[in-house]
Amino acid sequence: MTVVEIKEELHSKIESGDENLLNMIYDLVNEYKHDAESASDARKKLIRAERARYLAGLSKTYTRDEAREMIINNIRP
Repeated sequence: MTVVEIKEELHSKIESGDENLLNMIYDLVNEYKHDAESASDARKKLIRAERARYLAGLSKTYTRDEAREMIINNIRP
């Protein structure tokens, strides 16, 4: 089923749907939005923590050549 077909089917179901169906769809959309925001917030928190470690000199950085060599030779830091 294509995205267009899915959208058309959903529009049809929503237009003819009862209150229970509409509430379920509404709850599903809100939960999806909440999960996306939570993941985004968690990612931002992780980036901030990694940046703080970098600025404090607690994390090791690698040049492009060092990283390439580690990848080629399957070396883990």
